[in-house]
Amino acid sequence: MLSNDKLITAISKDGKIHGYVLLIRDTARIIQEKHKMNIISSSIFLRALAGGALLSGSLKNRDDRLILTWSCTGPVKKIVVDVNYQGEIRGYIEEPNLQFIEGSLVDGSIVAEPYIGFGEFNLSRISAGIGIPYHSVTAIETGEIAQDLSIYLNQSLQIESCINIGLSISEKNEIEVCGGALLMALPGASDEEKKIIGDKFNEISSLTGLLKDNEENTFDILLNKFDLDFVSEKEIKFNCSCTDEIIRKLINSLNEKEKNEYRLADNKISVVCQYCNKEYLFDD
Repeated sequence: MLSNDKLITAISKDGKIHGYVLLIRDTARIIQEKHKMNIISSSIFLRALAGGALLSGSLKNRDDRLILTWSCTGPVKKIVVDVNYQGEIRGYIEEPNLQFIEGSLVDGSIVAEPYIGFGEFNLSRISAGIGIPYHSVTAIETGEIAQDLSIYLNQSLQIESCINIGLSISEKNEIEVCGGALLMALPGASDEEKKIIGDKFNEISSLTGLLKDNEENTFDILLNKFDLDFVSEKEIKFNCSCTDEIIRKLINSLNEKEKNEYRLADNKISVVCQYCNKEYLFDD
């Protein structure tokens, strides 16, 4: 069975505007289950996950990957998203069961700012054949995932861009689908063409509403709205690269005092992967 989770790459007819459109359903469900997140943590983390998936569209080589890290002053504390060129994505939120903050529910949607606060956003780009990863850091200025990613692109990479991320929540208070769109002005775009990016985004009153009412047609609707031509698509899927061997090497690198922090009553050592919540048990 083919996954519905896809990232579409598109471009304007004159080649000056690059766009990415994302829809993830299975990945959203799997990650909510693995991390046992409540609806508040899910709403915030899946926006970060969608942001990482959208940015991964710019990766060029098979072994390239991005690691996005939000270090927050708010109760979220930390979010990490790890995504590669092949569309394999994983991540975690340090607080999977955030408590509701009064006033953070606006028009039926959780506002992230009270939970994230301020802090730093760090993006690491690891490219094939390059030993030293590229790191860039910007301040978290708004506490809203999409807005701060747009600020990062504009300030750190000097790329005029707009990002919109939406969520559809079921009657069971679970996130059914998460979607997003990213438009970027390529080098050579005029000021007028850059202005068009913002204007086109302003025409979308609610991506969340679009997902709820027209999920099956989201890709076609957004490509038509942005006047973009389809270029390619790739599957987005949850995948964690942790293995017994990797975790065993980690354990072997610890001194006795550090090992004792992971030791159970029966003397076994228990390590839980932050990215997928899988427990590994070892005899010392």
